[in-house]
Order: sequence, then C-alpha cells, then structure tokens
Amino acid sequence: MGDDAPKRASREFHPVFWEMYLAAVLLDLNVGLVPRERRRFKLKGPDFEVGQLPVWIEATAVSAGRGPDAVTEAPLGQARDVPDDKIRLRLLAGIDAKAKRLQGYLASGLVGTDEPFVIAVSGGLVPSARLESSVPRIVRAVLGIGPLTLFLDRETLETLDSRHEYEPELKKENKSSVRTDLFHVPAGDSISALMYGSADVLNQPDAVGQDLILIHNPRALNRLPRGFIRRGREYWLDGESLNCVTHY
Repeated sequence: MGDDAPKRASREFHPVFWEMYLAAVLLDLNVGLVPRERRRFKLKGPDFEVGQLPVWIEATAVSAGRGPDAVTEAPLGQARDVPDDKIRLRLLAGIDAKAKRLQGYLASGLVGTDEPFVIAVSGGLVPSARLESSVPRIVRAVLGIGPLTLFLDRETLETLDSRHEYEPELKKENKSSVRTDLFHVPAGDSISALMYGSADVLNQPDAVGQDLILIHNPRALNRLPRGFIRRGREYWLDGESLNCVTHY
C-alpha cells in the first residue's frame, strides 16, 4: 500500500479496503510483511513484499462489470439462479489484467524470475459472489473444473458416481471464449498462486482472513510454500486429485 491510500479511497474505496484487509491478514500471521520504506522498490512494483525470498503479492478488486456480461443485482424480492459463469468471467478479467502486469514486472526487474508471485483477487463488489458451490469459483476459474455430474442407475436411481467435468473455457454473450485452465498451460507458469476473498467493509468473517481461499499453481516456476497463508482454505492438486485444508 502506498502513502496515497487515503486519497485513493475517496475514489475507489473497496480496492483500498482490500489492500488494507490483506495487510491486516499478513500482519496477523507474522509472515514478514516488509514496510514500504524498507522494500526493494519503495514506489514501484507489486502491492506487497513478504519475507526474505521475497514473495510478491499483487492485489486487485474486480467489479460487477458492464455490458452484456455484467453481474447484476437480483431483483428485489425475487429468487434467481446464481450467475456463476458471469462471476467467473469477472474473476478471470481481474486475473488476466494482473498476469499481464506481472510480465511487465518481470521485464523491468521489479520481480525476479526466481521469486514467487501471488495474485490476490477480491470479489467483494460482485453481486452473489459470496454464494459458492462445493468447489470455489476461484479454483474452478483456473483449473478448468466444470459442473458436477452425477451418474445414476437407471432403475434404482442410485448415485453410482459423481465427478466434475473438465471445462477449459467459458463463453461470453458475444460467443467469444475465455479460458479457464490458466494453471494447466504455460501462460500461467509465472503465477505461483491465487488468493481470493469476498469480504467488504460491511461483510467480514469473525476472524480476519477466515474467508480467504488460496489455490496453488501446480505448474508454477516458483512454488509458494504450502501453509504460507494459514488462514481460510488452501487448495492444491496432487496428480488429478484436488486437495483442501482449512486453517483456523
């Protein structure tokens, strides 16, 4: 966070809140958040420098968007399906923007080619984003995990098997495709992990950071140590198996 945070907050309050929230989590976990005056680059580079490695964390807060793919509020007093695909598209837009910024950081030397880099995404401004399925959207957004499919016995209707189908892309309203398998392809190799949270100034968990979701990139060139953020839920792949641990 920069010294201009109070001024920025008057224009974009939630993004500044998200940075403050992340800083509070990192300080609470005592993982070695480096004060800006002691950072390698005081006025440039990612939002957070952590530890001696160092680990770099770049924060972004996605909005509801505009146009046909925007996530709109549910009509007052009416039920609706959660617009899961559109919410994932908003998350992917934020991830893509920060992935491009990472390439600039690497080219300029602001981030070393041997240093872990984490993108921290907030969905706090996106309607219905707090409503999750069994596998969180941030996980499905980069591992190509699609809808849960049940296999039933035709006669007894007993469930024989269940699994998530592979879904490598989402379709926008204009029929263009957005990939959902960034952590399976070389384009994502420079990203060590994604962090996600849905807290906002009015909706926060009982313990700071308990809403966070961290997903490790199995192809990362620079791996983030497992358990680096011991708060919320942590996901990683072991072969084809998706594993999760909850940190209290």
